[in-house]
Amino acid sequence: IKGDVASTQLPHFGANFWREWERPVSVELFAAEGELLLSQNAGLKVHGGWSRAAPQKSLALIARNRYGDNRFRYPVFSEKPIGEFKQWLLRNSGNDWVRTLFRDALGHHIANEIGLDCQAYQPVHIYLNGRYWGIHNLRERLNEHFIASNHSVSSSEIDMLEGQRNVIVGEVDSFDELLAYLRDGDPKGESFQDDIESMMDVSNFFDYIAIQIYIDNTDWPENNIRYWKSRK
Repeated sequence: IKGDVASTQLPHFGANFWREWERPVSVELFAAEGELLLSQNAGLKVHGGWSRAAPQKSLALIARNRYGDNRFRYPVFSEKPIGEFKQWLLRNSGNDWVRTLFRDALGHHIANEIGLDCQAYQPVHIYLNGRYWGIHNLRERLNEHFIASNHSVSSSEIDMLEGQRNVIVGEVDSFDELLAYLRDGDPKGESFQDDIESMMDVSNFFDYIAIQIYIDNTDWPENNIRYWKSRK
């Protein structure tokens, strides 16, 4: 519901669905054949950027101690050997909501084939309070818990930023050091390339740029970027 102070212009800033509300919910996960796989209490938030204006919202499910278990303990993604999750994302496919509902998932699948990180994907049918709500993409949520699960590092040892140096967790210092060296260092110096490769994964970055161009990501690079490192 938009509420009383929503803008009339897309994406309706000020609407209720732009607030950082979290609601307690009961989550039930069923197999296609009807078997109950998981049932627990959790928190739920509306998720995303401009896609919040779509009638079918993206939703974030969050396991917390105050609701019960602080993890969702079921290996829901066949493509990854991960059996527990701090958060699940029920994604409406973003800008692709009015088209295929799986373009982003396909892009991640291709990225995974060349060794890049990807958010696992499983299409699901959603019911809210017994009412059918359509197809969502069940995904891993891209945060420090995702990095910890996929790279065997502690979530407390991660620096993760987004956009223009905005801190999600950790600190910005090491990234600023990298930018300063790129700006002030001598690219013709004998140690320049080795120094850069000690501060960032250059090969990974090249692959990342290539996949974004290949899939024609038009909502990038000024938007939708996150980057991280382990403090170790």
